[in-house]
Amino acid sequence: MVRRARSLVVVLLAISSFLSVLLFVANNSKLNVQKPDAHADTINEGYHAHERRENEGQEAKRKEKREQLQQNIRVREKMQVEEEKRAALKGIQNEESYDKERKEMLAKEGFWGNEVEEVARAPVNTLKMEKVMRERREMLKARCVEMVSAAQRNKPPNSKEFLVSKKYQLMYCNVFKAASSTWLTHYLKMAGVSSQQIATYRDSPVEAARRFYPRPSPSDLQYYSRDLHYTSFLIVRDPFQRLLSAYRDKIEFNKQDYYSSLRCRIQEASYILPELKDKQKPEELKPEFIGQQKKCSPSFRKFVEFVLSEEEKGNDHNEHWAPYYRFCTPCQFPFDYILHFETLTEDETFLLEKVPGLKDVLTSERFHSSHTDYSSVTPQYFAQLPRPLLVALYTLYRTDFEIFGYSFDRYFDIVT
Repeated sequence: MVRRARSLVVVLLAISSFLSVLLFVANNSKLNVQKPDAHADTINEGYHAHERRENEGQEAKRKEKREQLQQNIRVREKMQVEEEKRAALKGIQNEESYDKERKEMLAKEGFWGNEVEEVARAPVNTLKMEKVMRERREMLKARCVEMVSAAQRNKPPNSKEFLVSKKYQLMYCNVFKAASSTWLTHYLKMAGVSSQQIATYRDSPVEAARRFYPRPSPSDLQYYSRDLHYTSFLIVRDPFQRLLSAYRDKIEFNKQDYYSSLRCRIQEASYILPELKDKQKPEELKPEFIGQQKKCSPSFRKFVEFVLSEEEKGNDHNEHWAPYYRFCTPCQFPFDYILHFETLTEDETFLLEKVPGLKDVLTSERFHSSHTDYSSVTPQYFAQLPRPLLVALYTLYRTDFEIFGYSFDRYFDIVT
């Protein structure tokens, strides 16, 4: 028994020793496994830190380059602005000097009027103006049907009075005494003619413009009118105001040789009123004289009688007072926009917005032969006309009044 007990003790001790050895080995193995992981973490952290430092360095370099580039851009922009300021200042100084010389020359030579006005253009309500232009087109179309025969409406338009800018795709019928000098000047600028060069021309503005814009044929005009990229317009004014403006500018005050001879023709003209064939006084049919010398300064009444006598004879009227419906043939050509002289600043601003690139080349200048307030001077001229003469004059221009929506009532309030 004793030996068995000892043997059992020995076995137990051996087992205990073996288990201790196994436990020691297991613990050492665990430590050996953990140590490489901790070392790897240390390595990884070092690598990531190095990578972050490199990225931060590269980002700092990129930021520095961006800032340097932006600084260079700011410097260049500042230099460009300063250069533009210097050029603008120089240009203003040159332009001011040029404008002074040009205005003096215009007044001296009587070229294209004697005053140049700067026009302030305010923004326009595009939707409102589109509505206004649409209503004018619709009125024109409807009243052309009423006032002009189908045979006349189907004739080719009077293309020779149009100016066509292919560069700006703009068609304009030049109505004399309705901002024509201004727009002929605009067309010269659209052709690239400098202001200095324009001022050197001594012929009429329309002849100067024709150097760059040949008269289109009817087929050319129809071709352009079908092109949706082209825009067409004309400018009209109260027909009797235009007639009075033509009389004051070309007959009453004009000193040109051609109009000097025309004044004498008008002076000698006689017109028998249809309603007063047997009642007109003999002195009303005679040329106007001072003693034995021809005055050749016809009154407004004598001018009106001349216009009516030319109509009675079937002669073509002077372009400065020819009726619109014959001169620009608006009943035969589909104008996109009808501008009114009475609202011209707003109407022109709208047109400049509608035609691409036009407002970049055209200035706000407007040429004037006078600054006459026609609302105040009209009565003194039309009071010279007896009512039958005014009726005959209205009959000649009635179509113009109707198709463009002008009223004639106030003129009949003036005459006796």
